[in-house]
Amino acid sequence: MLQLHLVQAAQAMPFVRVLEKAGAPVRKLSERVGMPIDAVYAGKGVIGEYCAWRFIDHAAKHEKLDLFGYEVATRYPVNSVDGLGGLRMRTAPSLKVLLKYFIEDAQAESTGCPYSLILRTDGAWFEREQMFGENRKNWQVEQYMIAIIIQIIRLCAGPRWLPPWIKVSSSNKALHIPEEWRDINFTWGNKNTEIMIPAEILKLPL
Repeated sequence: MLQLHLVQAAQAMPFVRVLEKAGAPVRKLSERVGMPIDAVYAGKGVIGEYCAWRFIDHAAKHEKLDLFGYEVATRYPVNSVDGLGGLRMRTAPSLKVLLKYFIEDAQAESTGCPYSLILRTDGAWFEREQMFGENRKNWQVEQYMIAIIIQIIRLCAGPRWLPPWIKVSSSNKALHIPEEWRDINFTWGNKNTEIMIPAEILKLPL
């Protein structure tokens, strides 16, 4: 049975804005998947997270936007700790602490947010677990979250930093990726999505 996870309605607004600028029929697309678009426009309350996922995926296919998730993250980037989609952030002495705070605060915005920071001898893996099972994977959402996490890490590591390795759960075969990510080692068909962060990067301050 599909679990019901809720997310702040305002979190879907960046996707809606990009679609509006592209001239997409946003209301019609939202109605087809049952996403309450008026709640998103009002920026109040919560909506079903899987419903938002369906909207993102359906809109990307309808508008033929292979990199929709990445485009949204690029147009609404994380430029500071105040730019995380309304999330409350605290002063952090290092990237490691900043990521832990991000995980805590993300969980306040969604009842799902299955994120964790797995520490290992060579650094850490920022992990995002599958929320809705094998048959409901969504590369558009994974694109968006990978891009956002990279942007957060860049607050400490610099504007051109990229992870050496990303493991992706949303597809068992290689899919279209942004040109910027061409030098990253991708592993497809992983159990969860994971982003590798070297140990020396974890220690960097903001």
